[in-house]
Amino acid sequence: MLKLPLPPSLLGSEIGSFTEFTVTQRMPAIARRVIVENNFSDDINTRLESLATEL
Repeated sequence: MLKLPLPPSLLGSEIGSFTEFTVTQRMPAIARRVIVENNFSDDINTRLESLATEL
């Protein structure tokens, strides 16, 4: 099996980069959408919202 080198890591600290946008905008929106579209317990919803806020 051919072993290819790993690509460079994506850095969310590069302002204006796709990675920074994904981590700061897209991922929190996805977490909040999961809360709205599912019937999870309050504990899980709180943890998801906390995750979205931390991102």
